[in-house]
Amino acid sequence: MNGAGVALRWIDLAAFARRAIDMATGHRNRVASSQGWVFFYCGLLGAAIALEEATGLGASSTLSGHARFHHQVFLTSPWPEIHHRDSERRQDVNNIG
Repeated sequence: MNGAGVALRWIDLAAFARRAIDMATGHRNRVASSQGWVFFYCGLLGAAIALEEATGLGASSTLSGHARFHHQVFLTSPWPEIHHRDSERRQDVNNIG
């Protein structure tokens, strides 16, 4: 939200998704040589789906140039206490996608 504020989900979903993909890619690159487990939120996958929703570009196309994730994943329920509407988050636990 700092700066021009254009790459926000509720203003320009495609710009938001592209920025999120860039950030998630950077995070993955920084830990690529780490030993042991590294946990990520759904950043890259969620951003690829958002880009597909905004532009029609398939998530599989967006993700095709990225390294695969581990074959074992961990799924958890949303954490309601952190998903609430405020000045920076316009979605809540009922629409976090």
